Amino acid sequence: KEIMIIKDLVEDFYHAFRIQWMKENKPQGFEVSDIRLGGLMRRLTHCAQRLEEYVRGEVDRIDELEDELLDVRGNRENMIQEPAYIRYNQWNRIVSAGIISNSR
Repeated sequence: KEIMIIKDLVEDFYHAFRIQWMKENKPQGFEVSDIRLGGLMRRLTHCAQRLEEYVRGEVDRIDELEDELLDVRGNRENMIQEPAYIRYNQWNRIVSAGIISNSR
């Protein structure tokens, strides 16, 4: 239930942000916000579905919460043994043709 409230708030934010963007910027570049906020919306939907499946007893556990968390920066001590895809996890370089800055 709370996830659906969050989804509505994200949707409201998206529309307000788009209006402001179009007032202050060129349309080019907004696709990055589409990707980020659209991805967030899908993740919220998926999370709600998984939780509902668990509550209804369709699954006896949520596997995503059972897995060991990997250090996305790579474990420096075992870097040679780790596959490259664990060491190279830079979303900002693969999601858009444009450059997405990590600076805040």
